[in-house]
Amino acid sequence: MSNQLETGSLSALRAQDPETAHILTLCIPGEYQRDDALVLLSLHGELARAHRVTSDISLGKIRIRWWLDAIDDIYRQEPPRQHPIVVALKEICQRHNLDRQLLEAKIESHSVDLEGLRQMPWSQASQVFTSQRGNLWRLLLQTQGIEQTAIHIAANHLGVAFGVWRAIPGLGTLDDIPWLQGAQIDDGDPDWVIQAITHLDEVDAIAEVPKWMRILSRYLRSGLMNVARNQLNKAYAQQQAAAFGLWRRTLV
Repeated sequence: MSNQLETGSLSALRAQDPETAHILTLCIPGEYQRDDALVLLSLHGELARAHRVTSDISLGKIRIRWWLDAIDDIYRQEPPRQHPIVVALKEICQRHNLDRQLLEAKIESHSVDLEGLRQMPWSQASQVFTSQRGNLWRLLLQTQGIEQTAIHIAANHLGVAFGVWRAIPGLGTLDDIPWLQGAQIDDGDPDWVIQAITHLDEVDAIAEVPKWMRILSRYLRSGLMNVARNQLNKAYAQQQAAAFGLWRRTLV
């Protein structure tokens, strides 16, 4: 990994997503595999920033197009663009023969952020989560030489759950899916939370998943269960308040 990447994008990544970076660096064995993970996470961070660096949708799309062209250069064996993440990513692609389709689908999925969507049904949102986070975890599995279909399916489930977690105001961040702020998810929409926990059940049902996936699943489950409990407590408090109001009226 280049020193420029280590001191630049990775430092920003650790500041932006310290829990994930900490879990991955602790649980992934081997210096090279940890470096590969941090490069992929840095790529994810750059893609998530595409909609934040400009208010002009067309300029944001140009940034996504730039990354797609950079990937095309890598797979056509062209000299890499002079960007530290691209340089590091070219080395990883060559060393692990990363799936180009997965990588391009991940990049393209971040263009959805730029459309200014404010309402999205679960079926569509879960596909965005799968492409953005699920593909990220699947690429990480490829750097570890893990190709079992069941584990890659589990990675998609983990991606959906992580996407929901990042969409809940006050818990994760809204950097990955900003259009959900004030829209589908309000203080943690319980339907979405239940869906996310169901996806984590699918992850935990696969005994062969690597340690880092299992720890991420536990981390997410703990947070999402707290959201679900808070929602239940809030609903119970509202019911109690309504019952008390009704009781007061009977005394008049």
